[in-house]
Amino acid sequence: MPPPSSPLLPDERLAAGAPRLATRYAGRFAPETVLGLLADSYTRFAEHARIRTHLVILAERLTADRLDALAPSR
Repeated sequence: MPPPSSPLLPDERLAAGAPRLATRYAGRFAPETVLGLLADSYTRFAEHARIRTHLVILAERLTADRLDALAPSR
């Protein structure tokens, strides 16, 4: 059974990546922060994408990059 979808996520497939990222960054970022950045990353890609096949994985990777960049400042 897939994880429940969040109203913040523009694509229900992102709900699978949110817990992975939240676990990876536990103790450094709140799950809500991870979720918000994931939704924002997806939206940024989706606004300009002509092909949407890999948007979810690209959004997860961008979110991880953004969180890695933010981590030293916290």
